[in-house]
Parts: sequence; C-alpha cells; structure tokens
Amino acid sequence: MTVVTADDILGRAASAELGVLDGGIDFTDANAVFDTVAGVARALRQQERSDGDILIDVTGGQKLTSILAAAVSLVAEGRCFQYIHVTPGGACEVRSFDVTWQRAGNA
Repeated sequence: MTVVTADDILGRAASAELGVLDGGIDFTDANAVFDTVAGVARALRQQERSDGDILIDVTGGQKLTSILAAAVSLVAEGRCFQYIHVTPGGACEVRSFDVTWQRAGNA
C-alpha cells in the first residue's frame, strides 16, 4: 500500500516524477488543493498502482486540506484515508477509513 502524506503530495507534485504541479499550492484555494491531490492519485495509478494501494494521510495541515484530501479518497472505490488520533493520555492511534460516496436518488 502506498501512503501519501501532505508532504509527499507537495514533493511529488512539484517534482518531475509526477509532473502535476509547476509551482506551489494555494491552500486556501479548494479547487487547487483537490486537483493537486487528485492529480497525484491519478499519477500513482498511471504507475500501475491500484486505488486500493493508495492511502491518503490527512493528519496534519489545515482543515480545508484534510477535508479535500479525504474527499479525493471518496471518489475511488478502495482508496482509503487515515489520520493519527492522539488520546487524552498521549497515545497515538492510527485510524483508517474506506468510505465510498454515492448520490442517493435525486438528493
């Protein structure tokens, strides 16, 4: 399984390896963040990785970034996201989710 963190997204997107991004990301621009994360997922799939091999970590960073990164995981069956939950006692727990979004009826 490939774990994709926010730092990994930035590094890979800005590199020639994936060629997704020519400059920095404006983290206040929802479309830019979503498109970048989705672009990295697409590029990983083109490298013969399945959606089930892609795990997006949404632990750190701004809330908008975490929400949009999780949303990218919703559009592909088997693609997961995770975050690190810190308990009141200070222990860290990895929480992973495999969620698929489907529009019901005419809602």
